[in-house]
Amino acid sequence: MATLLPLSLVAQHRDDAGLQGNAGAVSGFFEAIAPVNFPAGASSWWHLLDVRHSNTTNNYAMQFAGSFFNQQLFFRKTNNSPSTPWSRVLLEIDGKVGIGTEDTKGYKLAVAGNMIAESIKVQLSTAWPDYVFAKSYTLPALSETEKFINENGHLPGVPTASEVKANGIDVGEMNAKLLQKIEELTLHLIRQQKEIDQLKKRK
Repeated sequence: MATLLPLSLVAQHRDDAGLQGNAGAVSGFFEAIAPVNFPAGASSWWHLLDVRHSNTTNNYAMQFAGSFFNQQLFFRKTNNSPSTPWSRVLLEIDGKVGIGTEDTKGYKLAVAGNMIAESIKVQLSTAWPDYVFAKSYTLPALSETEKFINENGHLPGVPTASEVKANGIDVGEMNAKLLQKIEELTLHLIRQQKEIDQLKKRK
């Protein structure tokens, strides 16, 4: 025989609604007049959806929350603690998404931590460096490259270690730069091989 669970409709604040079980925990739609550990500057936030544990404290199993003030939508799943940071998933009004961070730094997607993917496609807005093989391209002499390295400690056109540490790298742009260097090196090797072949013929 099935067990009937008692449920009741409740209203905790203004214009809200929820379901309450026999353990006293309430799940539903609420406005938080006195929010707990909400993002900085929050004075009145709407809990768009609360799903709580079996206790009556502010410990959420799952919670969506937003505000009319900055029009952001947050999601978090707490571990029996309302002090869990709100930086689980953030959706801003302009479509920017933050995972593990509330600061997207202007990017469409910001992730605080590691990511894994089976495939990533980068659509470049700049030219792919096959221009190196064009007859109009001026191939830098190896002596010039050597001089630049001795004076600057890195390859021409490649960011320094300090720049990468401070600003990171653009994956698509960096792949293009590395390919440019490989193509230049290939041309030097072809030229060098021709000179070696000519020397062999003279013997």
